[in-house]
This record gives sequence, C-alpha cells and structure tokens, in this order.
Amino acid sequence: MTTATDIYAFAWLVLHVFTDIDPQDLARNPKIMSMIASGVKPNRPGPDMLPTLRGLNDTIWAILLQCWEIAPDARPSISEVLRALSP
Repeated sequence: MTTATDIYAFAWLVLHVFTDIDPQDLARNPKIMSMIASGVKPNRPGPDMLPTLRGLNDTIWAILLQCWEIAPDARPSISEVLRALSP
C-alpha cells in the first residue's frame, strides 16, 4: 500500500458518504472491477439525485476524479485534497 492507494480509497469513501454505494459491493463484481482496473471512473450522479442534494458539488467531484487517476503519481496528495475540500 502507498499514499496514492490511500488517496484512491479515500475518494471511494467520499463517494460512499454521498451515495450510500458500498465500494465493497462493487469489489465483488468482476465486471465492475475490470472496468475500474482499466481506468473507467464512476458517472457523476445527476443534479436532482440524493448525492447532489447532500452536497456533492463540482469541486468535490473534480477532486474525486483526480483521486481516481489510473496512474498513482497523477493523484493529488492528501494536502492537496484537503485544500480543495476546504471552504
């Protein structure tokens, strides 16, 4: 495990908080895991969906996408993530 791996996992935790989608459920699906391993990122929930109503905004979504970069060295540091998420 590396800090880049932690950043990737942190983004899934944030998505879980907003969506109630359990990343462990996704991990049990081989098709979804294959897509994730190839660099496919989740689709952003729509504007009238619960995650948006809970506060999933453009800033948060943008940092999640950065955290899910397939290349670990392209992911932000936790300091960068915290700066992006600070009001």
